[in-house]
Amino acid sequence: MNVINDCKLDDNYYSCLNGSVVHKKDQYIMLNGIGEVSKDIINKLMDKDVTFIFYYHDHIEVNKPLLQKDIDNLNKFNEKFYPCINEINYKEVIKVLAFIDDDNTEESLKKENIVREVAKDYQDLHCVRTAPHTFEVLRKDQHKGNSVRKIAELMGKYYRLSIGVGDSMNDFPMLEYIGRPFVVSNVSNELNQYGFEILEGSRDVDIVNILKRFGE
Repeated sequence: MNVINDCKLDDNYYSCLNGSVVHKKDQYIMLNGIGEVSKDIINKLMDKDVTFIFYYHDHIEVNKPLLQKDIDNLNKFNEKFYPCINEINYKEVIKVLAFIDDDNTEESLKKENIVREVAKDYQDLHCVRTAPHTFEVLRKDQHKGNSVRKIAELMGKYYRLSIGVGDSMNDFPMLEYIGRPFVVSNVSNELNQYGFEILEGSRDVDIVNILKRFGE
């Protein structure tokens, strides 16, 4: 949302949550989400004492108190998050994000394996690392490439003319589809191996600058 505001794009379509939701002002289109299967995912992670958050189209709910660094990261992106105190509407859950420790201790690796195994139980789901200590459980067809095509369709444009910038593997489907893909200077090692052109600077600055440069 910071990027949307900085570039004055609030009157245009934009997507969020790995391309699962397309917004325009107060309207939104749900493209996909993990839905009812989230009940099993959430229960299994709770049984294994893994800290996680789950996403609805307009806010996040947390199962137990987060570390301050994770709260700061959510605040940085203006994410609205609340304790999970009401009955969960599993049908509307878009994705689940699980936290592991920052280091490669035995405990952190154990949690990583738990999340991966949970996703393996479902044919349509997979697990994607989105930060050094976070993994997201998503549908396999739940990615930003689909939202780029949907927004292009809504705007009457050809999606191959789009420009995109990414920093981690959840951006790969988008960068693979569009015509002008870029990555930031602090790109993850996994994404960097694909050889996309690198832009210098921090993530937020790169996105704003590239949108302004090619939008002029």
